[in-house]
Amino acid sequence: MNRGSSKPLYEQIYEDLKDKINDNTYPINTLLPTEKELTGLYNVSRITIQKAVNLLASEDMVTRHAGVGTTVIHQERLPSSNRLIGLVMSGISDSFGRRLVESITDACNLAGYSLIIKFSHESQRKEQACIQALLDIPVQGILIAPLEKTFFDPLLMQKILDGMPIVVLDKQFTGIDSLFVGTDHTAGAEQAAQLIAGMGHRNIGFFGYDRIANSSLETRESAFNNVYSHTNHPLRAAAFANIVQSHYFQHDEVALQEDIQRIRNFIATKRPTCVIAIDNYVASLTREAIKELHLSIPKDICLFGFDSDSSAFPSLRYTYLAQDEEMIGKTAFAMLSEYISNKHVAVKKQLIPPAIVDYGSVIRASEMLRA
Repeated sequence: MNRGSSKPLYEQIYEDLKDKINDNTYPINTLLPTEKELTGLYNVSRITIQKAVNLLASEDMVTRHAGVGTTVIHQERLPSSNRLIGLVMSGISDSFGRRLVESITDACNLAGYSLIIKFSHESQRKEQACIQALLDIPVQGILIAPLEKTFFDPLLMQKILDGMPIVVLDKQFTGIDSLFVGTDHTAGAEQAAQLIAGMGHRNIGFFGYDRIANSSLETRESAFNNVYSHTNHPLRAAAFANIVQSHYFQHDEVALQEDIQRIRNFIATKRPTCVIAIDNYVASLTREAIKELHLSIPKDICLFGFDSDSSAFPSLRYTYLAQDEEMIGKTAFAMLSEYISNKHVAVKKQLIPPAIVDYGSVIRASEMLRA
């Protein structure tokens, strides 16, 4: 480090780490040294290291996960190989995305491809820019988990229609015949409903968003609704409360507190024995509402959800339906590479079954205090 430089120390460390990422000292999909190790390596404070790593994160070169570390996800300098695959996602988290990216990265490495990852950060404008940047490189194919089902990037649609190798992940486009790999939410809803019904629950609450533009969440809600509305199904008394107005990427504290209040009021008035949260964010709001009501899970009320990030926060574990991100990633890359090679795939749409991960937050209704 040049302590006589006019640049702050954290900027010098940021530039040094960036160089090491770009020259493969710290390759993609590996962990940076820990903050403690970096403070010793550079002989600076932890705050200085945090500032440097924050700059890397702001450029989407690394991502951080509680209990895991800081993972390298992007290099600025493109590899010399012309076997390039692009991946566009809104972002990654422990609840969904991290294992998917790892799976795709591993599949690319085994097949001799290099992966270029772009993040849209829930912005349609940035998603368009990510797609254009990959086309400009150019890449041989694109894997994309699009933002919203109601937004179609015209350039992406045209490339799909032109036959460019593009596989859509997680959120299926409507009205266009694209290659697609995602979760079988309908089968998952039936599986979850059978679990909950088998535990003797009849008074069920389902918490979702008041406005859904995400096709995966829409499919998930529709699947549960179809199961519950069947005249012969034991869960026909389920109540759907699409009352959450905030979203995890908005950071709106006022809206968040209002949503917790609405969930709290629903639980207090409807007194369900089991509640289902449409995603991990809604589950976090639901847990807070249950806590404010001084109820315990599962003795007072049971909780079932989706895509939990309980690996990072063991104290927040709940029973949930987990998407098989590893299989989605492997299947999507196999489909894309087959289309790159042959301009044809045998099956253009593949749905991967989810699995229930049981952390004991759903018990038999007869064992509950409020039943």
